[in-house]
Formats: sequence, C-alpha cells, structure tokens
Amino acid sequence: MRNLRPLRFALAITLALSVLLVNHAGADPVPVGFFGRGESPLVDLGSVDRAITPPDEFLGFPLGERPARHAQVVAYLEHLASQSPRIQVSPMGATYEGRALVYAVISSPDHMRRLDEIRSDVLRIADPRQLPKSDLDAVVERTPAVVWLAYSIHGDEISGVDAGIGVAYRLVAGTDTLTERLLRDLIIIIDPIENPDGRERYLAQMESFASAVPSTDGQSLQKEGFWPWGRGNHYLFDMNRDWFAQELIESQARIAAIVPWQPHVFVDAHEMGRYNTYLFSPPRAPFTPQLSMRMREWWDTFAGDQGRAFDRHGWAYYTREWNEEWYPGYGSSWPLFQGAVGILYEQAGVSGSRVARHDGTVLTYSESVAHQYVSSIANLETASSHREALLREYYAYRERAVEEFGGGPAKAFVIRPDANRDRLDHLAVTLQRQGVEVYVAGADFSMSAENYYHDPEATEDFPAGSMIIPADQPTGFLIQAILDFDLRMSDSVLAMERRELSKHRDSKLYEVTSWSMLQAYGLDAYRTRSAPGVDRSPWTVASPEGSLSGHQPLQGFAFSVESDRHLRAMAMLFARGITMYAARKDLDVEGRYLRRGAIFIPRRANPADYEETLAEVARATGVSMLAISSGKGVVGPDLGGGELGLLRQPHVAIVAAGPTSFTSMGALWHLLDQKLGVPSSLIDITRLGRTDLSVYSLLLLADSWGSYSG
Repeated sequence: MRNLRPLRFALAITLALSVLLVNHAGADPVPVGFFGRGESPLVDLGSVDRAITPPDEFLGFPLGERPARHAQVVAYLEHLASQSPRIQVSPMGATYEGRALVYAVISSPDHMRRLDEIRSDVLRIADPRQLPKSDLDAVVERTPAVVWLAYSIHGDEISGVDAGIGVAYRLVAGTDTLTERLLRDLIIIIDPIENPDGRERYLAQMESFASAVPSTDGQSLQKEGFWPWGRGNHYLFDMNRDWFAQELIESQARIAAIVPWQPHVFVDAHEMGRYNTYLFSPPRAPFTPQLSMRMREWWDTFAGDQGRAFDRHGWAYYTREWNEEWYPGYGSSWPLFQGAVGILYEQAGVSGSRVARHDGTVLTYSESVAHQYVSSIANLETASSHREALLREYYAYRERAVEEFGGGPAKAFVIRPDANRDRLDHLAVTLQRQGVEVYVAGADFSMSAENYYHDPEATEDFPAGSMIIPADQPTGFLIQAILDFDLRMSDSVLAMERRELSKHRDSKLYEVTSWSMLQAYGLDAYRTRSAPGVDRSPWTVASPEGSLSGHQPLQGFAFSVESDRHLRAMAMLFARGITMYAARKDLDVEGRYLRRGAIFIPRRANPADYEETLAEVARATGVSMLAISSGKGVVGPDLGGGELGLLRQPHVAIVAAGPTSFTSMGALWHLLDQKLGVPSSLIDITRLGRTDLSVYSLLLLADSWGSYSG
C-alpha cells in the first residue's frame, strides 16, 4: 500500500495556509526586495552642508537598506561633483560589458584648484633621482598625502561600494573639524566600484530570490546565489589576483590610473564569510622578502586607530589570524612594493540583506556598510595625522630601491630577443604600466648571468635588441618581488607549516605560494649579479604593418606561425571562410624558408577575391604574407603533397557550471575569446549527456571543485 503520510502532511500545511490566506483576503501583496535595515551607516557624521544632496535623497532609499546599483553609484558621484568644488570624477576605463570605471578625487577647494601641481610634487617624491634631498623638505611641506580607497573588487562582496558612497558624502558635505582637516592634509581618491559586471550579476541573482518575508538563513539561495556567482568579472576572473599580471582590461585601466598618483596609503575593502566579524591589517607571516620592516610598524599604527574606532561602538574585529602577506598580487599587497601602506578590510557579508548568526545576533547590511565606512574614516584620520612621515618614508623606500637594487639578488633581468616579439612587447607594456622602466640593448654584450631554470651561472652572450630590466630604479622592490626566479620563505615559516601539515593535515598558507611572471611568458630570461654596461634606450612597442608581398601569385600565400599575432590571423581567416593548410615539415620555396607549422593559403581552394580578405587580415593583425608562384620545394616538401595538412575551423566547447571552477573556466574562455579570437560554446555540465558533442572538434574540461562524475 502506498505511504500516505507525506500526502497527509502536505494537505495539512495547505489547509493551514489556506486559513491564513482567507483571513488576509483583499490585503495588498507585500513587495519583495532587500531588507537590510538597521542603523544609518553614516555614524559619527558630524555637521554637514545641507545644500549637498545626501545619498538617501538621491538613491530614493536609506543608504545601507539595499545595495546601490552601478549606475546609481556613478550618477551620485557625478551629482556631488556638480554641487561642490571638493570633488572631481574622472573616467578610468570600461568593463568588458561596457560599464564605466570611474574614480573620484576629493580634497579641499584649494587643493582641487592646483591638482596638477600637487601631482607633479607627488611624482617627484616617488622618484628620488629627480628630487635632491636638499629640496625634499620644501616639497613635503606643501604636498598632501594621497590615500586611495578601493571598494569591492569581488562583485559578491558588496558592502564596500555603499560605504564608499557614504565616505564621499562625508568628505564633500562635511563641515566639522575632522573633515576640514582631512581635506587639508590629504588627497582622497575613491575607486567606488571595482567590479561593476560581477556586482550587477550578483545583485540580479539576489533580486531573483528576494522574498517578501526576508530570510536570515545564511545558507539559503537568498544569501548564496548560484554558479558562477558574482566574485569574478565578465570572464569570471578573480581580479584580486591580477594586480601585476594585468590580463584584464579592468586591471589595466586601474593600474594606469593609480600609478600617476603614487598613493601613500591604499585601502582594499572586501567581505568574507557571513558568520565572521571584521578583519583588517596587519597580516601575519610569511612576508614577502622585499617587504620593509617599517611597513609592519605602519600596520600597527593604522590598526591601533581603526581598533579604537570600532571599540567606541563595541564592534567585534580581529587582525592577523588567516591573512598572510606572501603573494604580491593582491589589491592590498601590490601597493606595498610601490611604497604605500596597504590595508585590507574583510567584513562579514550578508548579501545586501541580514543574517542570523551563531551567537544569536542578526547582522544587517546597513551595519556591515557602517563598519566599512568607519574603517575608511579612521584610516583617513591616521593618514592625516602622519602626513609628513608618510611622504618622507615613501621617498626613503624608493630611494633604497635605487640604492639596493630592490633588495634582491638580481642587479638586472635580461631577456634575449624572441621570434615571438608579441610576448616581449606584452611583458614590456605590462611592466611599464606599473611604473617599471624597461630598456632595449643597443649592441651585443656578454656578462655573467644565471638563467630562469637555475643552470650554473656562466658568461652569456646577449645580442642587440635584448630586453633589460634594471633593478636600481624606484620600483626595484616590486621588480624583485614579481620577477625574481625563486623567492624563499624563512625557516621559521617553513617549520610552522610543517607542524600544521603534520598535526592538522592543513596549511597555514592562505593561497598563492609561487609565481613566475617571466616563465609564464615562455621567455629566455636571465638574472645578472652586476648591472649591464651596454648602451640602452627605453623599450618601445612598434606595431608592425602587415602586408602581402605580391599580387595574384600562381600558387597562393604563406606565412610562418611565430608569434601570437599569427594565431589571431588564423582565427580571423577561419572566420572569413579561408581555406588553409599547415606544413608538417620545414618549407623552402622560391628561396624562402618557412619553419614547420607554416600556413599555406592556396589560390585554387579559395574565392576569387580572397586576396582582399588576406590584405584586410594582414592589416588588422600586422602579419606579412608571402606571395608564392612555384609549388616546388628545393629540399623540403612540395606544396601540393601530403606533408601539408588541411586545417579545419575549430569548434570549441567549454564545460561550465556544476562543480566546474568558474575561474578556471573563465581563463579558458578569456584566452579563446580575447587573446585568440576563437569562438567557443559554454556547455552546462548537467546537460552534457543530452548535448550533441559531435558538432565540436574540441571539448575543454576546466578544473573542478569536485567530481565531474558526481
């Protein structure tokens, strides 16, 4: 007999609900939405200019009641700029989805009138080679310190953005003594929303599960969201790991905006697990070797003031426990090696609503915004109190970088020229964007050097055109931190890690423990124990002009595949329906030598107007294509034989969703879509068994967080 207990239970629930519905017949439906209400996050606000529009009035809801959307954030900052001479909003760039990246510069009206002069002084302090010590006192006396406040690089860590709105309002509208002092001593730069695409994706998920009766369950979909959540950008990259690699246009735009300001304090506001409290710097060991001991003292100074600000409200917080300072590629880490005081915030996240916690308390969104807001004001106050010391020590740090070659074993990094010039240019631009000086050797030279793979040090010959990255420059500490071949942790840290692994089978290290920027580019790189004495000049990127070497050849056109641009050209040719062959062996035709893998585009197999298409692709990619009229190879294969294989356009699918790591999948997607220009299909793994895979020539499985078979 069928078990009727579940049916009886369901009927009972239905009847009970029916009674409730009858009793409330005719009542207006309760709208769904965010419910983060609590105290105003603008605590300790002080007196304000009533002519400046407060956030509540502009947004149409109390600040912290719900997360503000990207368009609202940008519009409000621009509105403040229309009302006050204290603030200027500047474009930084745009995301992959076309959303604006902006930053706001805030200071006293007098400072705002002479921003160019102030920035010139800041840049002189940042390069001791251009500012004699005899002139330092005068420059420091008239120069405000620069504090950069960056909010929510992870799209699902949302409270920082709304706190940034509150900080901007306080600084623009405040008439109290503290605000006046902050504006006198500082240039405050607010990066209000670091990851607009991720935030908008996440907020859309939260809205899709919003309830009329708010849930406080931290495990619910109303708090968790679903794959791929909002942490990453459009391509699901974790942008907080991209600060020196700069693969993303958002990262590139941000660094390009930061470096001209050379901030002396850099705040990076995040969120963490919802059952936690609030973490801020200082971090714990291990520390990157190039990190100065003085930085640890600065962390204690800022943390002391920040802790006292929290104590006044009785808020819980902690430092050090899990946040170490080893990898130099996080938002609070990369600035350390420029000379700034880098500070991390980690607020317990409630997804724009409220969460019941294990101790019986309920954390609201407005409270989480308040924590971020108070932290920023406290850090600004500390920076104001130590303006002169921050400027002087920034100068001293970068002076030591020049004198001590960045404190590492290499006096310079030298890279031999490569047929793939695109890789060298990409590396050079990536470093130059961070303020690193990159040079090209003007002549052949020889010197003792050690290669990237730790062969014994030996005398090496380097040709003219080699890349030279000297370490005796103001960014020397950054150079050593991101380019050195093998950074080593201290013995005490390794002993701690061994105990942790033996006792708890777990690691004390947070995440990234090794990186190899030069190796990632696949370059023939060396480090030298002395400074190269060869003549050199700044590295410049010259975009080659692609072309066809002839017109209407009898056989067709060919080109070697030596650089990244050749791969992009192939993708464009496939997209335009061009037939191509690849050589399995080296080709030598008409006195020209083409290495194995060269592409041959036969006249016979392509449309009559194919030459116009080739010319278009050559111009777009900078690839030069050789006109070939003879199909006879001198020693190598002839062009009509079996040593040339017909290429077929790839049809690529990437498995997504389920246990798939969205960062791993996103990296594959970005590589194909942005780097190579190859179209790809994203296939939900839960539908893989119902998908016709025969239409794809390649199926890519990204890393996963669990079993694909599960």
